[in-house]
Amino acid sequence: MRDTFAFTDTLDILRHLRNTVHGKGIQAAMRQSGPNRDAPIILPSARESQILASMGNLGGRDAWGAGPGAGGMVTVNPGQFVEQLLPAVIRLLNAVMAATPSDDAGSPGAPADADHPWWGERNRLSVSWQLGF
Repeated sequence: MRDTFAFTDTLDILRHLRNTVHGKGIQAAMRQSGPNRDAPIILPSARESQILASMGNLGGRDAWGAGPGAGGMVTVNPGQFVEQLLPAVIRLLNAVMAATPSDDAGSPGAPADADHPWWGERNRLSVSWQLGF
């Protein structure tokens, strides 16, 4: 059951940040300390609490590189963020693929009426392509 919650949290993080492309977009804040520079991601303020809650459920904010930024904004270290998000998304995709019926009409999840157009080769390939397989 915990996996289901982890998958939900992964999707929440992914969709909230993905949806920023339709609005203001993901922004970065340049910081410099001596010769070192970095550009942490600024979380979208409208979704900040949901993203942080999901990060908290998936190892904690520190693991995701989330911390206080200038002006009270929360920023995320892009490297740490990707290191957490990529494996989480791969686990999610593996679970989706395991639950996706294969071309074997007797496989778990396949309907009794496997001749239904939904279970045809064209749709199976379409789902695989959309998932990047």
